[in-house]
Order: sequence, then C-alpha cells, then structure tokens
Amino acid sequence: VKHHAINYERTKNSKQETDRILERRRKIEYYKETSERVKAERSQQAAAELAKREEAKRAEEMKRLEQENIESERKRRLAEQEEVQRKSSRTNCAGCRTQLYTRQLFAKKENKYSRIWTQRLCSESRSARQRLDKERMETQRRLQQQDKTFDHYIRALHLEEMLESLKGINKSISLITGPSNVTAVKL
Repeated sequence: VKHHAINYERTKNSKQETDRILERRRKIEYYKETSERVKAERSQQAAAELAKREEAKRAEEMKRLEQENIESERKRRLAEQEEVQRKSSRTNCAGCRTQLYTRQLFAKKENKYSRIWTQRLCSESRSARQRLDKERMETQRRLQQQDKTFDHYIRALHLEEMLESLKGINKSISLITGPSNVTAVKL
C-alpha cells in the first residue's frame, strides 16, 4: 500500500494521471448510458410482449364469445324447429282424430281411399306447418317493431331530458353572469 501511495503522490499532478482519471470518467459515463439504454430497451420489449399477450387474450376471448354465440344460436334454431314439429304433429294428430277421418278410414278400407286421405293429411300438415311458420315470422316482425318503437321512445325521452338539462344550465349561467343586454344606469 505504501508503494501505491508513494507512486500516487509522485504522479498525481502529472498529465498521465489526469488523462487516466478522465478516461475512467468517460468509461463510467459510457457504462451508465449503455446500461440505461439496455434497461429502456428491455422495458420496451417487456411492454410490447405484454401488449401482444393482452391482444392474444382479447382475440381468444372474442373467438370464444363468437363460438358461444354460434352455439346458442344453433340451439335456439334447433329448439324452434322442435317446437314447430311438435305443433305440426299436434295438428296432424288433431286432424286424425276427427270423426270424418275415422269414419272414412273404417268405412273404406280400399287402398286408393287411404292414399287420398294420406295425401290430404300430408297437405293439411304442410299447410299447418306453413301457417305456423307464418305465425312465427309475424311474431318476430311484431317483436322487432316493438323493439324499434321502444328504442325510439327511449331516444326521444333522452333528447327531452337533455333539452331540459340544457335549459337549466343556461338559466343558472344567466343567473350567475346577469342579463346580457344591460343598459347604463343613470345616477
């Protein structure tokens, strides 16, 4: 240690020592700048990676929601079809139970009459199915019209509320600022 102290005392005011100190300072500053730049790049990369993961999560969630929506729509359509089939089978059974049909079926056991009644039954079931489809379409149209009307009422109500609130705001502003057309008061 004494040797280093003696050597330092001898060279502390020399140009070589000054250059060494300046070079060390430059190295330290360069290291600081480099480390700060690396930290900034890493934080940017981490933020970009996080944004990518979040975007992937959102995309996955949207895909899952779309799949659920498609599945629920398919189930709803299937339920509607089953309901239409049940209603048409009920109307078919009701047509089979009529007295005229049973009387004709037992009175005439010939093949051509049974074919005629089968064809008539099929045409009645077709017409019943068409009637049910028409009723369903009419119901859907009516519901859509009701939704539209309700939406118009809500928008009109909101517009009226906005107009009333604007009137109240204008009134309070005029009370604060005073009348705009003030004439000079004579003293």
